[in-house]
Amino acid sequence: MSARRWSAGRIVFLLVGVALVVFGAAQIAPALFQ
Repeated sequence: MSARRWSAGRIVFLLVGVALVVFGAAQIAPALFQ
């Protein structure tokens, strides 16, 4: 059970990381294109 919980935690961590990268790119992109 611990292995499954660790896997789920890793997936959530990766999703949060991707969301932060996308959010950061959305914030920076307009400044780059100006």
